[in-house]
Amino acid sequence: MSRASDPLTLEPNDAHVWMFSTDISARECGDFQIILSPDERSRADRFVFESDRIRFIASHGMLRNRLAAYCETRPEALTFGVGSHGKPFLLEPSIPIQFNLSHSGTRAVLVVTPNVRCGIDIEKVRSEVSDQAIAERFFCARENEWLRSLPPDQKIRGFFRLWSVKESILKADGKGMSIPLADVDTSSILARTSANVSLPDGGRVLSLWAGELNAGKGYTAALAVEGNPPTVRIYQDHP
Repeated sequence: MSRASDPLTLEPNDAHVWMFSTDISARECGDFQIILSPDERSRADRFVFESDRIRFIASHGMLRNRLAAYCETRPEALTFGVGSHGKPFLLEPSIPIQFNLSHSGTRAVLVVTPNVRCGIDIEKVRSEVSDQAIAERFFCARENEWLRSLPPDQKIRGFFRLWSVKESILKADGKGMSIPLADVDTSSILARTSANVSLPDGGRVLSLWAGELNAGKGYTAALAVEGNPPTVRIYQDHP
């Protein structure tokens, strides 16, 4: 298992996926707070519920620890910028890597790539969210057909499988909700657990590989990476 102090190296076709818990102790929360930027600490303090504040601190603290190992620098030395559609990127040090972070419930996932666009999403499966009206609004016809074909006991998880794959693709694209969810057809990905998908990209076409990840019981997760199918290396870590 790699630790924050160990240098990490990306091969040209790698996509490193880190999975970790955000359920941390008060001592660990304090350790992470120290390495966060003033803006990150301010964002954490705006959460109404203490549990949400701690999970935000855990996920962003681990993000800094992991990226610092790739950059071979101190976690608190990292600075981030934000793209025009809100996607964070590494500003300093200026090295050729890209990343994406997602957290839900008490778990988080992080992907790091060698300067190719990437997106990752994790969702806690929740029965109160997987509503048919939401599916009809945000999923395309073929996706809704796939969802309706599932046995009743698989429909709720199927909803979140669809949502995770869509979110990972939109996050990799970096334009957020400027592309309607219903315009992204993930049915071929779900049928084979991974596949290529193309999106319009300012007069060009963005080719992405997307696939599902095993995030454990009660969760769904998915990854999308620009270009050819990557070599996905999965690391389980704990704060």
